[in-house]
Amino acid sequence: MRRHQLSSKRRIVDFNPEPPHILWSTIKHSPLPGITFPSFISMLFTKLKSIQWLRYFHRLLALFFMSIFNSFLSQVEYCTFTFSTSTCSTTLRYEEIHPHPPPVFVLGHPRTGTTLLYSTPLTSRVDTERFAICDTFMVGSPQCFLWFKFIGKFLFKGILSKLRPMDDMKLYFDLTQEDELGTNLLSGLRVSPYCSLVYMKDEMEYRKYQCLKEGKVSDKELGTWVLSFQKLIWKIKVRDTLKQKVRKMPRQLVLKSPCHTGRVRLLLKIYPGAKFVFVHRNSYEVFSSGANMASTTYGWNFLQSPSDGDLQNTFLNKERFFMMNTLNAGITQNY
Repeated sequence: MRRHQLSSKRRIVDFNPEPPHILWSTIKHSPLPGITFPSFISMLFTKLKSIQWLRYFHRLLALFFMSIFNSFLSQVEYCTFTFSTSTCSTTLRYEEIHPHPPPVFVLGHPRTGTTLLYSTPLTSRVDTERFAICDTFMVGSPQCFLWFKFIGKFLFKGILSKLRPMDDMKLYFDLTQEDELGTNLLSGLRVSPYCSLVYMKDEMEYRKYQCLKEGKVSDKELGTWVLSFQKLIWKIKVRDTLKQKVRKMPRQLVLKSPCHTGRVRLLLKIYPGAKFVFVHRNSYEVFSSGANMASTTYGWNFLQSPSDGDLQNTFLNKERFFMMNTLNAGITQNY
């Protein structure tokens, strides 16, 4: 892993997040290829003055065509699973009789090892029989993964590298992934802190969605996030039920998104009985790992180009904000 040190003069890390192979990429490693056409148009008008149109014209053009394709796929899924009474009603009846247990949430600051903890125990046969996960394809195409996953994994295999840019871990569509990425797409890129990965200069605008505390966000914004999150989880449960060839007791969902760390009380309201696993790590190592991720990964997402100072302030402020709201959310209390 590349080691980052602060400049003795500027005290700012030299990130260089957009070397040519990243700058001229279109949708590779991006969280946006699953966006639908209405959400894409809404995003363009909302961020009209923030987007650097000339610098990222190639990305916007690719997302335009992908959004049309995704809208078609989502309509196929809607028709298939809404009007197919044999599939939908059977699944709903089974869920009513044998409901999924409350989910387990893996919490922690980004780069503390949450992905490693999330993915490693689920590689054994025993654990895969007990637990279900949210994977990379689900969050990348939340509108259509119920029917399109098998085909999509083949069509879009070029979007992912074989290794993750920030740490060289294996990367593939069945790998465990953060559910917040899928929730962000389902909500139309409106109420998630992960929007700041695309608009790094506007990071302050999305900070309030880190914890979704009452009084900090409007009822409409909170409702949009909750409905989008519940829709994603419901679809994961449906897929988990449908893919089981022999009817067994539903598997318990294990979910991971660092921003959930500040939402413990909200998650308990949605899923009473949910369980939480909190991961922590030396803060200096977290900063070094986070700086490496900013250099190797963030640039694939940009629709505006931040300075090194913007990137460093974003990460440091996020860490400070994250820890303050983690304590305020009561993560240190016993539930």
